[in-house]
Amino acid sequence: MKTSIVILTHNQLDYTLRCLESVQAHTSDYELIVVDNGSTDGTAELLRQSGFKTELNRRNEGFAKGCNQGLALAEGDNVLFLNNDTVVTAGWLEAMERLLEREPLCGMVGPVSNYVSGPQRVDAPYGPGIDGLEPFAAQRAAGWRGRSWELPRLVGFCLLLRRRLALEMGGFDEGYGLGNYEDDDLCLRLRRDGWRLLVACDSFVHHYGHVTMNALEDQDLSMLLEQGRQVARAKWGEDPVELLYRRSPAVSCSIGIGGEADEAALDATLASIRGLADEILLVHHGREGWERTARLGRERDLKTVRAELGEPAGARAALEEAGREHALWLRAGEELAPEEARRLLARLRRPEEPLAAIEPVRLRVPTAQPGAAGREGMQVPAAQPEAAEGERLAAEAVQPTRLRDAAASRLVLASARPRWDAAAGGYAAPLARPTGGGPAPVLRPGVTFETKCYERDWRELLLTDRLSRAIAQHRFPFAERILYVNNVERPELVLRHARRLVDEGVLTDCVLVDEHSEEALLFFGLTEEDFQGGYRYSIAELVALYRCRTEYLLHYAGDCMLEEPTDWLRPCLERMRLQRSIVAANPVPNGRMDEAAREALLTDGDFHLGYGFSDQCYLVRTLDFRARIYGERHPASERYPAYGGELFEKRVDAWMRVSGFMRLTWRRGSYWHRTLRSSEPELDLSAPALACYRAGAKAMEELDYESASVWLRLAELAVSCERQLGRRLDPDLRWLPRLQLAVCDDRLGRPELAWLSNEAAAVHAPPGQRSIEANREMMAERMSGGGSEQPLLSVLIPSLPERSASLSVLLERLRAQAHGRPVELLALTDNRLRTTGAKRNALLELAQGKFVAFVDDDDRIADGYAERLLAAIRSEPDADCIVFDVRVHADGSPSRLCRYGIELDHGSDAEGYTRKPNHLMAYRRELALRHRYLDIGYGEDDEWAARASADIVVQHRIEAVLYEYDWAPKPLSWYGAARSPS
Repeated sequence: MKTSIVILTHNQLDYTLRCLESVQAHTSDYELIVVDNGSTDGTAELLRQSGFKTELNRRNEGFAKGCNQGLALAEGDNVLFLNNDTVVTAGWLEAMERLLEREPLCGMVGPVSNYVSGPQRVDAPYGPGIDGLEPFAAQRAAGWRGRSWELPRLVGFCLLLRRRLALEMGGFDEGYGLGNYEDDDLCLRLRRDGWRLLVACDSFVHHYGHVTMNALEDQDLSMLLEQGRQVARAKWGEDPVELLYRRSPAVSCSIGIGGEADEAALDATLASIRGLADEILLVHHGREGWERTARLGRERDLKTVRAELGEPAGARAALEEAGREHALWLRAGEELAPEEARRLLARLRRPEEPLAAIEPVRLRVPTAQPGAAGREGMQVPAAQPEAAEGERLAAEAVQPTRLRDAAASRLVLASARPRWDAAAGGYAAPLARPTGGGPAPVLRPGVTFETKCYERDWRELLLTDRLSRAIAQHRFPFAERILYVNNVERPELVLRHARRLVDEGVLTDCVLVDEHSEEALLFFGLTEEDFQGGYRYSIAELVALYRCRTEYLLHYAGDCMLEEPTDWLRPCLERMRLQRSIVAANPVPNGRMDEAAREALLTDGDFHLGYGFSDQCYLVRTLDFRARIYGERHPASERYPAYGGELFEKRVDAWMRVSGFMRLTWRRGSYWHRTLRSSEPELDLSAPALACYRAGAKAMEELDYESASVWLRLAELAVSCERQLGRRLDPDLRWLPRLQLAVCDDRLGRPELAWLSNEAAAVHAPPGQRSIEANREMMAERMSGGGSEQPLLSVLIPSLPERSASLSVLLERLRAQAHGRPVELLALTDNRLRTTGAKRNALLELAQGKFVAFVDDDDRIADGYAERLLAAIRSEPDADCIVFDVRVHADGSPSRLCRYGIELDHGSDAEGYTRKPNHLMAYRRELALRHRYLDIGYGEDDEWAARASADIVVQHRIEAVLYEYDWAPKPLSWYGAARSPS
């Protein structure tokens, strides 16, 4: 008997019968165990007559204990825990069993379903009801046969484990009570011990969902969820959801080949590291056989590196090329034992114990003939490496590794920073590539889809289906689909969302641009200065070009969208393969043929052929584009004098013109490129709470407080519903809608509701949230009869939760100055749900003062800041802007004075800086509102100031330093110093 199936029941007899019937119809070689948790609807009586193994509890013992009771009765090789509100389909169990047997590092397997949280959920258009379930499941099983993906979490409605492992793990933790989070707890324990959690994509199980929990009349599902979460938090020391989705250190495995590669031996090595390595390199360090190694790499879709002669040189090259945190070195033909691979994974997943190096004990295994395993020989322990100064060496006694190779070479798993130099026997700094590059890596056939995201657009790309739709609309089998994350404020958060798309199969990889910018610059022989002002944006495309490992690269801007599904890539590829002078192709931009036709040399059927470069959506031949696009002999294009030709696309344009290369424009398909704005919300039904919150924020920016109230109350309702469904939510969504509601109610003249909303926000807000305290004080002052005078000055502060300490210091100082004066203080804190530009717009819309001035939450104001500004407003009420001096602190250098004025140009000298009036100056509110900030996270202030300062007619100057701007943030103690600006 292969598998014991354990089903829990608590009433819901109709669902139980449906589940049992489907199991009996679609399953073979199994035993059935049913544990009843105190049913009162006849379930227990039916089970007594069923002939199944049963355990009948007098009361509801909870999910964990019931499953453990079933596990104790199980006799199969495997055990499967199945909810009673499921309907299984043909081949469901066999597909899961095949995956469990095929993957030695697999600890637990789950199916896909129609109703489940996370990536296991797939579109299932057979409803309503289950009439179309069987044909749908059969079609899916045929199309996805043998395919799987790894997840950090499997949902507990259907879980398959080896029975021995389930017993070793102690089953489910019964401390979670009736249910919720015990399945997450089991996932955490399995992953901690080095096991992988896999989804069988060809196994589909219909799930009704929460049938038993929803029927518990004396229990609240949301309360049970919260109780389970608190139990998990107490056990694991942090939020279980955050812990589950924390990325494990990645491993780069290099396989050394010293001569003519043995294909069977290589495949044996690859099989032994499946699931362990995130990146696999073939490193050829022999005199002969490079062509064969390169072919084997192409056939297996592996990166291939050609090193100098000798294994030490191969190891150095492998560590230089490794793109992950840890590096593993094996020889072709060596096999890593499954138990040791699992132990290595377990060791990597313990962040509390920093890893320097592990060297497992090796065994000599004499072999009578190549590939045949022989009798175990003498153990040969490898020498222990010494840790570099200041590092901790975490050596560990691990199980011996069986080697088919008779030699006792060393297996090294080492931190890549600093990198372990296997040849030198110690740690060494990463080796730099020579300036100007070197031998080009072998590119495999195919096209890489590449896009990038910034702070302004990552939420739209990663929290909606926009990216998956963009890929699908090309109707093309991309070899790789890679997202480059660039210039975001919280890269770890963005990468976490991006890796979810990797887990779901939308992407094959997600890359932080900053981690590869230095090596890309070295490869092309460049420095940051070569880019001038465009570095932060151009470097992403340069890194993508440098890292591309396919013959062609498709760049697709995150704010592009094809008008409709199209096959434009196929005819363009065919034409580019025939005509080498064509190095780039694109569809028509923004549907306007005249833009593409303007520079066309000729029109040929469905194509325009011309010079120039379209930088938003383009297909390029990788090697040609890597050639000399930044060479000094290429002059800057005169078409872009404002940029000096330094941005990536401008240099490419110049290079193509000088070199005589051409681009192909496909006339039958077009794309739209737009700048993302908060004024264009798209209601994303997959994340309704976030979508409703954004719609409310947009309405507030437009001063439509009634509509904003409706959207924000819908956001509250959606938060409650999504939490009941077990979805992961941004914690800020539990309090930010309430805080914004307080503002809306206040503006609509509903002070009592505003007070209640503000207090409701305080329940879930992080400690020290000054916006809530400021609202309390303001409303208390109004209720006591104060605050009736219209403010002359509104001081506006956009902030972030992690800056609450510095914000508190600033607000305390401002409140002391504003007390008894017509000054309004507005601080807007959200956890990057909106860009800085969007937050500035929201604050401007909310402000009631005659003049508005922004203050950054990590800067300081002079003692007389508010008093001097009010005096200036009263003395010259018709002024458009009030300017003052600012002292700038930059990177610990002596401070310099910055003077602002419409009569001054942007410049600097020995005395300091000169600038046009920026957002820190006090602008008349009507003038400030005339110019909206761009919806971007960086540079929005300078761009706004350039437009707004041009409208200033009357300027009033205060000859004093009222503000200190800190260009390099300092610790909180610096802000607390009593020194005031001079």
